[in-house]
Amino acid sequence: MKASRILSFRFVVIFLTAVLFSACTDSPFDLQDDSNLALSGTDGKLRNEHLLPRAAKFLSRAKDDTTSSLGLVLGISETVDKQRVLERYRVLERYKVIERYEYNEVFNGYAIAVSDSSTLSDYDEFMSLLFEDPDILWFEPDFSVTLPEAQDQLDGLEQKVPWSVSSIGGQYSWARSGDGEGLVGVDVYLLDTGVYNDDLNIVESLNFSESPDGNDYEGHGTHVAGIAAASDNAFGLVGVAPGARIHSFKVLNDNGTADVSVVIAAVEEITSRKLHKGSDPMVVNLSLGEHIGSPQYTALDEAVEASVAAGVVYVVAAGNHASGASMVTPAHVQSAITVASSDVEGKFSWFSNHGPEVDLVAPGEGVVSLAPGSMAPVSMSGTSMAAAHVTGAAAHYLAKNPSASAVMVLSAIKASSRFDALYAPQSTATQL
Repeated sequence: MKASRILSFRFVVIFLTAVLFSACTDSPFDLQDDSNLALSGTDGKLRNEHLLPRAAKFLSRAKDDTTSSLGLVLGISETVDKQRVLERYRVLERYKVIERYEYNEVFNGYAIAVSDSSTLSDYDEFMSLLFEDPDILWFEPDFSVTLPEAQDQLDGLEQKVPWSVSSIGGQYSWARSGDGEGLVGVDVYLLDTGVYNDDLNIVESLNFSESPDGNDYEGHGTHVAGIAAASDNAFGLVGVAPGARIHSFKVLNDNGTADVSVVIAAVEEITSRKLHKGSDPMVVNLSLGEHIGSPQYTALDEAVEASVAAGVVYVVAAGNHASGASMVTPAHVQSAITVASSDVEGKFSWFSNHGPEVDLVAPGEGVVSLAPGSMAPVSMSGTSMAAAHVTGAAAHYLAKNPSASAVMVLSAIKASSRFDALYAPQSTATQL
């Protein structure tokens, strides 16, 4: 399929619908004023040190429900037995260390939970051991990511083509959204709050979160899925890539929050599948993130980059902070397709993040899509919604060009764009 026949974007901004934790000022565990750790990004080993206060807000908890834990993600040298490295810390008298996740494909390492048996919640001594261990390449806080609430109930049960799908040319694509016949046979992975609606072709539902099941009780994941891939039938809505195979990876709990290590675990699973199962195209929608206040990469960013290098296409929301996307993980990952948001008139959304990290702009304000377990649609706003449109467009292109790389997908979508977003901040992509 020629690039000009993909989806022609009328709006060029997609908005990351993740309202993320504001920075905390007081550490919930003791980092002593005279501690060298507060100054010791020695050799860059402790990365994103300023996020340490958030790492004690441990959401998923260790298996014994430890009430005071420090969450860390570790990168370990590939020249050693990493299980033996971890055993050094499991036998410590003062600290209890529990393995939460093991990572093999996106990087070599672990996510761990550490508790202080002295009840002082003082982790300086433990971190000093990590600094001194030559087999630990880096470590960083296991901080939290989340997303905002936004929904307004609408009426109507017959199938509708949402304005945002029409605006990007969905009715003129080869699948012709709305004619009752289109089917895009590509695997779309949604890392979100879960997905639950009969108007979607859900082929898999895995629960990575601490919630009891993989259903969507928050609504965000189902809304995103509907934009990207609602089926072309006689009811509900129709998506950008109708009937695409939805893999629901529930990483966010029922409050829309997750430890970043959980998201990395889902990226690890996707990457492993791509490396071990061959050439079938895979698109991942990441409408979540965190404003970390730094352009420095996190373990999540490295995981996404490794997954893209393995051949997976990632579409990421730019974020809703009305600021530079360079400070947001994973929106600032260069190899991902980062999307900002625009409104129904094609104006750049006031809340959307911006900057050179943004690749595309798509509809993100007042976007109509599906709700969990209901045919009554809802309206939401955010860069999450914008990203979902590009996820659908990527699935379209990959259905006809299954071996295309992320760079090729982005180039094809840009080539099919017809308009520029209005009033976009300087240095921000404007293609719709």
